[in-house]
Amino acid sequence: MIIAWWSGGITSAVACKIALNTYDNVKVVMLDTMNEHEDTYRFLSDCEKWYGCKIDIYKNPKYNSIEEVWYKFKSLASATGAICSTELKQQARQLYCKENNVTGHVFGFENDPKEINRANNFTKHNEGLTVFYPLIEQRINKVQAKQIVIDAGLEIPVVYDMGYNNNNCNLSGCTMGGLGYWEKIRKEEPFKYNRMAQLEHDLSELKGEPVVICHNQAKDRVITKWDKSKKTGKSYSKSKLFLRFNPMFPEIPTADTVKGRHESVFECNGFCGIDENQIDFLELMEMQNE
Repeated sequence: MIIAWWSGGITSAVACKIALNTYDNVKVVMLDTMNEHEDTYRFLSDCEKWYGCKIDIYKNPKYNSIEEVWYKFKSLASATGAICSTELKQQARQLYCKENNVTGHVFGFENDPKEINRANNFTKHNEGLTVFYPLIEQRINKVQAKQIVIDAGLEIPVVYDMGYNNNNCNLSGCTMGGLGYWEKIRKEEPFKYNRMAQLEHDLSELKGEPVVICHNQAKDRVITKWDKSKKTGKSYSKSKLFLRFNPMFPEIPTADTVKGRHESVFECNGFCGIDENQIDFLELMEMQNE
């Protein structure tokens, strides 16, 4: 059985459609983070009608919410990804494949240099895994994928109309979003911004050290002891930023004091996480710098 992974975005939606029209014995599966905009499920229903088949929704049985993941690991973002993606996408995919006779995988990487590079890296590091990239093979980029969805009579997910480049984890905001991404949320959805800012504070208190989403890599950035190697004292290339001032760590600046542009975040298809032994961004950098 070939699994076409549906992540809620327009590129994965088109990739799944092509897979169903091209390959035999294809099943469409969504790995649910339990953190998606409600309109994502409307789009899922529309895609089911477009495909002429059901989309299987699978959740990691270890968790009932994304918050459980964050609190379990006391982590939000790391050097190579987010623990939520690791647990709710990568591990969930592995569990699903163990429970089913999966012979191939279809992913919605688009025909874009950055996405092609990600697809090549994925293939390189997963030798022996049968993988299909329909959009790259047919030279379809995101703009073209959007038009295919519209031409099929489907309504684009509302998150795109809100000005975001991808439809993933919109209930909280993606912890892999950059400074500009979170500045957009701060201006347009302050309740969401403040909720995640409080989560940073709560996790930092539990961990006894700063747990943050954003980092600053400007040359004139403020560098604190949390941004230096404990062994060498050398500063890292990126420095921690809280979304909102944290009195427990008053030396650390806040994200709203740094100018940033709206940056894209990955489609949440599970390629931005590391393994279960989640390492904080600066801790991983320290290991690499030894």
